[in-house]
Amino acid sequence: MKNWIKHIVLGLNYLKSKNLIHRDVKPQNMLVANNVIFKLCDFGICGTLKDSISSTHLGSMRYLPPERLGNICSYGTRSDMWALGMSLLEVSQGYLPLSSESIMSFMSHMKNDWQPDIPTTLSQQTRDLISILLERDVNQRPRYYNDILSMSSMTTLEQNPSEDERNLIENILKSLPIPTPE
Repeated sequence: MKNWIKHIVLGLNYLKSKNLIHRDVKPQNMLVANNVIFKLCDFGICGTLKDSISSTHLGSMRYLPPERLGNICSYGTRSDMWALGMSLLEVSQGYLPLSSESIMSFMSHMKNDWQPDIPTTLSQQTRDLISILLERDVNQRPRYYNDILSMSSMTTLEQNPSEDERNLIENILKSLPIPTPE
């Protein structure tokens, strides 16, 4: 998981360095190469940042943070942080939280009382990262991607993927439908 997190955060950090924000961070917009290199894709709704926010209202509803669901504030890097946290939770659990709920019920939970149920099978460092990314108070989430990259769990990463990461990728690839020729 750590290499995946690191690669995606590096991609988001690169976009930020170009004054852009992704606005649609989710597992479906992440690619993996055979050598377990992870990349962001689908930049169709990227927005330009002005003072670290974008005023347009885009993104996949189930990955939007509570403050965006209520239109309380503009979309900024902290919104992408939330979407990254939801993506981490989805990948670690194998499903998106509240995915069986109707969109209206989902929005109600997110705006009011939802707290993530983080799997105890994850390392404490990964659980702490998900907690920080899914902080309901937008001002308590990391402000900069470098804040994530400088966390001790990220700085001690080995360059090669762990066996758990390779197994995770293999399981994901096995679960994908096999394309049929048309």
